[in-house]
Amino acid sequence: MSNFKALIRDLKNTVDFFTAWAGNRLVDPIEIFYEPLEGNVFPIISKSGNSSVKLKLIRKYNENFNSKFPEIHEVDPYDVTKFQLKRLFFYSLRDYSSFCEGKNVVIVVRNPYKRFYSLFLSIKSSRNHLYRYPAGMERFFNFNASMSFDNFTRKIVRIPDAIADRHFRSQSFYLCEDIKLKAHSFEVVEMKSFLGNENDFNGQSESIHLNRSKQELPVGIYDRLRSNPDFLRRYKADFELYRISTTFPMPPLKN
Repeated sequence: MSNFKALIRDLKNTVDFFTAWAGNRLVDPIEIFYEPLEGNVFPIISKSGNSSVKLKLIRKYNENFNSKFPEIHEVDPYDVTKFQLKRLFFYSLRDYSSFCEGKNVVIVVRNPYKRFYSLFLSIKSSRNHLYRYPAGMERFFNFNASMSFDNFTRKIVRIPDAIADRHFRSQSFYLCEDIKLKAHSFEVVEMKSFLGNENDFNGQSESIHLNRSKQELPVGIYDRLRSNPDFLRRYKADFELYRISTTFPMPPLKN
């Protein structure tokens, strides 16, 4: 039975892979948190503080709510925020872009160098299923805990966003030109600023860090990425987003 299930899973992943390659469907869906009352769309960008972003948004409506990583990703915000915050998924960029029309899109971004290295550490650790089998595509990409950083980099930079796992999909993917044209407004916010600043949701300064790595970006890794033209080309738009990112003065809740 286990072999049959593995065969079915491989077949499904193969279909998903080629469907995504043809441009009809994303291998990994786009996840957003949406505030219907205020029309705010928060794309959940993996390795850009996504666990903490989720927790902070939920606490805007339920200040005593608490969760840990990776359990936070199983939480339906609609239930714990008294229907003030929705979680939605989109399997095509077109559907996601259409949903963003007329709404306020807030992109929380992270330093691209640090984000990439954080992903590498997560793959190496194999500490949970989210990293062990990126988007179910291990058959095609063969990520594993024993791979070197250089081999990891060579694999990642060759994978386009449409068939990429959410953990290394470009941050700029969530703010394509079509969304910039359709959205009522958009803002690009630096991760640390969003998670802890003087203008917190409820007027308090707070810093939230779920799934935080204790290892800083080594100088040697930074130098290798900075001199890697393929890496710089792959994440060129991400560097531009990070350059223009701002602090985020989130207004308090309306009475």
